[in-house]
Amino acid sequence: YKETIHPFEFVKTIMQADFALVSSFHGLAFCILFHTPFLVIKDSKDNKDSRLSDLLTTFNLTDRVFVVGEEFNATLIKDIDWRRVDEIYKKMEHTSRQYLNNALR
Repeated sequence: YKETIHPFEFVKTIMQADFALVSSFHGLAFCILFHTPFLVIKDSKDNKDSRLSDLLTTFNLTDRVFVVGEEFNATLIKDIDWRRVDEIYKKMEHTSRQYLNNALR
């Protein structure tokens, strides 16, 4: 079943979690921002949500996907190198700020 929760509660839940199972772009994005270890659950191998797939690719985390119906592999729950993730994030932030500064001149 699905329970509706307030957006702040959603963010707080991910922020305080020891581990998260996510299936949405926003769930994944908040896991990355808050350094919450995660596993993405998908119902098929196709890329219905390209934003989710693009985010995983951007941060080199494509190995953290479990497809329902396939055999579970415990190696999916390995540690995440958050320093590497933060480096990528900082580079993206810098590029975005440069773009905005140039666009607003």
